[in-house]
Amino acid sequence: MRQHWKKKAISIHLQLANPEIDRNVVVPFTVQDSKTGRESRTSEYDLKRLLKKILEDTNWRLMTDGVNYRLGVLAGRLRGYESEEDLLKLVKT
Repeated sequence: MRQHWKKKAISIHLQLANPEIDRNVVVPFTVQDSKTGRESRTSEYDLKRLLKKILEDTNWRLMTDGVNYRLGVLAGRLRGYESEEDLLKLVKT
């Protein structure tokens, strides 16, 4: 995954927070944007697109609240799916 971050020059310093374990596992993350002077919407869009591509063959997805940008830091949450029902839904999409 690290290779994708550098290759696209989108962001650096990925930090994962402690997971929240409920029906699914939710992992909050923050990423420091590496490009100064870029609009927040562009940073959010680029990171969403990159995460979608990286995670497409896994049981992890970016949560629907997406990515937020403040002062050069992007934040979001990833959800891991493990139930058979949820995994079947992921395969169909």
